[in-house]
Amino acid sequence: YSIPQIDKPATSYTAQPIVNAFRGPGQSIYMAMDGDGAQSFLWHSPDNGISWHDMGGRTGGRHSTIIPLDDKGKLLSLGGKNSDVDGWTPLNISTDWGATWSESKASPFPPLGSVQRPSIIRLASGHLIFVSDSYQHKKKIAPPEEWEYDDNCFVAISKDNGDTWHIKPIPVQLPQRHRLEHPSLGYATVRQAPNGVIHILTTANYPPIHYEFNEAWIWS
Repeated sequence: YSIPQIDKPATSYTAQPIVNAFRGPGQSIYMAMDGDGAQSFLWHSPDNGISWHDMGGRTGGRHSTIIPLDDKGKLLSLGGKNSDVDGWTPLNISTDWGATWSESKASPFPPLGSVQRPSIIRLASGHLIFVSDSYQHKKKIAPPEEWEYDDNCFVAISKDNGDTWHIKPIPVQLPQRHRLEHPSLGYATVRQAPNGVIHILTTANYPPIHYEFNEAWIWS
């Protein structure tokens, strides 16, 4: 075993990886990490994790969750704490594997704060699934008035690569520890098992919750 090597000293970063990684062509791996302030970026390894390179671009939010939209370098970045666009969580697009990102625009989801992180994956069906919170706890900022789902934690699913979303509140919610007013997923992680069951793991609440459901439940 060897220690992963970076090609040059890291700059404009915060030493906090994001639970978000995906494969590119060949042996490529892309891993998200917090940038400086309200930004995130991607590390790229062309050799299955032996060496790494900062792709250079920065998203419009810390703790951004990032997903490839095709195999040619188009990426979607959603969310991130401590930033918003007109009261909504930032959305950024890259067409070059994260070397550059578009200017932030408003997504259809509320923004997040400290001890909150969204998560996104592509399901076996090809649809995108996104999980997040509605209420920004640290600064006690409620979602925009146009948001229809109160302060609920929620799951959102998209059939068209994130152009439109179907949103559903998650039942059986708990607040964060020490912030007892509103439910939260904390640092959320969503994954899908080989049998198709979707899993969400929460943190920062007590006890943490492990949700299990299928795609049909989201659409129901």
